[in-house]
Amino acid sequence: ALLQAARAAALAQGGTWESVGGAGNKLRSVAEGRADLAIMHFGTSLWDTAAPEALVRASGGRVSDLFGAPLVHRTGGPLKNALGVVASAKGCGAAHASLCKAMRSDPRALALLAESAGPREAWGAQAADVARGLDGRPLCRRWLGEAVGGGELLRYDAPEEGAFRGMMSNGCRLDLVWGE
Repeated sequence: ALLQAARAAALAQGGTWESVGGAGNKLRSVAEGRADLAIMHFGTSLWDTAAPEALVRASGGRVSDLFGAPLVHRTGGPLKNALGVVASAKGCGAAHASLCKAMRSDPRALALLAESAGPREAWGAQAADVARGLDGRPLCRRWLGEAVGGGELLRYDAPEEGAFRGMMSNGCRLDLVWGE
C-alpha cells in the first residue's frame, strides 16, 4: 500500500510507470536518463544501493530515503534501507522533492518512524528528513530522552510547519511528550 502511495505521488504531475527488476537496474535507469524517478521497496540492502547511488550522483541526480534524507552507508547499523529509496535523474529534483514532501504527510510512510519517534494514534506532517542524528538516522527516542534529561520520553514530533530547509543547513522544532 505504501509503495502504491509513493507511485501515486510520483505520477501526480503526469508520467508513466514501468516496473524494472533489481535496485541496481532501477538506479542505473535513472543515472542513464531512461527514467526520471525510481522508487524502491523497503527490503533493499545498503550494498544494493551504494555503488549505483554513486552513479546517480555522478550523473547529476539525487538519491534519498522516502522522506528526502540522504541514505546512510555506515557500518554498525541496520543493513536495510528500511525507510525506502527514491532516486531522481538530473533535472528532476522538483519531482523528487514533491514525492518526498507527500511521503512526509502520509500516515503509512510515517508509521515507519514509530520505533524511533514513538507510537501514536495519528500522525501530522513530519520533518522526517530533518529530525536526524549526526549519523543521519532518525532521532532515537531513548537517546533524545537521555540527552535532554527529562525522564521517559514517550514520543517526539517534528512538525513540518516548524521546519526549514536551507542551502547550507536544515532545522526543525521538536515537540517532546514525556511520561509520568
